[in-house]
Amino acid sequence: MQDNIAGTGKGKVVFITFIFFCLLFSFKVPVFYNSVILSGVVLLLFSITNLKRAFLNTIISSSYVKIYLFSFIGLVFLVLIYGMLHFTADFSRLNSVTSNAIVLAVVLLFCNYLSCAYKNKQVRGLFFCSKYIYYAFSLQSLIIIFAIISPSVLDVVQVFQSPADAGRAEKYEGIRGLALSGAQFFPLSAVFTLGQLFSVYYLAFKKKLTLVNVVFFFLIILAGTTAGRTSLLGALFSLILLCILSVTHKEVRPRFIKILIIGLASLCFLFVLLLSSSYSSLILDVYLPFAFEFIYSYVETGKLSTSSTVILSKMYWSLPLYELTLGYGYYRNDIGNPFMGTDGGYMRNVLFFGALGVTYVVLAQLSNIYLTYRVNRTEKGVRGFLIVLLFLIFLLHYKGEVLLHLVSIQTALFLIFFIPLSFKK
Repeated sequence: MQDNIAGTGKGKVVFITFIFFCLLFSFKVPVFYNSVILSGVVLLLFSITNLKRAFLNTIISSSYVKIYLFSFIGLVFLVLIYGMLHFTADFSRLNSVTSNAIVLAVVLLFCNYLSCAYKNKQVRGLFFCSKYIYYAFSLQSLIIIFAIISPSVLDVVQVFQSPADAGRAEKYEGIRGLALSGAQFFPLSAVFTLGQLFSVYYLAFKKKLTLVNVVFFFLIILAGTTAGRTSLLGALFSLILLCILSVTHKEVRPRFIKILIIGLASLCFLFVLLLSSSYSSLILDVYLPFAFEFIYSYVETGKLSTSSTVILSKMYWSLPLYELTLGYGYYRNDIGNPFMGTDGGYMRNVLFFGALGVTYVVLAQLSNIYLTYRVNRTEKGVRGFLIVLLFLIFLLHYKGEVLLHLVSIQTALFLIFFIPLSFKK
């Protein structure tokens, strides 16, 4: 059974890509609820008869794992304490903890599979994860592009989306809400920023960089903009990472030039192709004004602003000292919307459990990134990669709640922490 499921060659690559895709995008699946549960069932069936005791012992005995898990356990206690301290009984912040716990359980089952599938091989954990994250986002980008140009493909994709997201996407005239994903808009654009970062790391250190590799990377950037303009931060931070790796690793320098030249040429060719097709009005009148609204705004007003940044500027305000310190103990209002109408991550944290709680969230996320560095410390460029990733997720948290919260982001972080442990011999 192990050989049949673990597979060899291309079959193994397809299966692992499928699991990465299911975990990262968590799309709706009839009967199984979503793709995370589906992949969990498949991996559980494998693990029932193929439990790798060496991996299990590593997880149980690792102090890194215990500290990592404690960051979420501590968050649970913090939410319970603040909900009771303020007599609000608002524990809705725990919903994401539950979702993250389910994903974590599936990730551990996946790690057991990988420890069996690669039992006799030395594998670089971070590079391995970056490779398959690149594959998963390349596949998602193709789906998005086909959904743009084919209404029938979009109809199929929307079957696997929530009705609320599919309905909200209608007002964007076919350029948003196109992904095979359980979450659209900010959550999807946020994870696309990480997808670009992982892709750059993979392309920087893979043995042979091909034209197709670079084209798909820029396709990921392009597809990410349909999820939200936030994804463009991924392109910026990817460029920063590429510069850092070019300084610290000489072999990356020629690739830096190659990626930029081929990528920009590919984008130009693609836009010329689309503008000469029947989709020219969609590109010129809908996509470009949305994706690059900040450029249009600068030309018209001299300010690099968008409708989103204007709204975000209203999501933060000053608070009295007591509330700033201890918060209000509310996470949602009576109708289930964010308390006081703010989506800003830091503000939502402050409103719920004040500066003391925010301090815990920040330190816990920092600790988890440091632990990830410890388990990947022998890999090339890991320090620069994790520093850039750290700044990126802390910046994303300003726009929406990410730290110890956003499931798609935490899933990616789980993968690069636990998978390298599964390859320890």
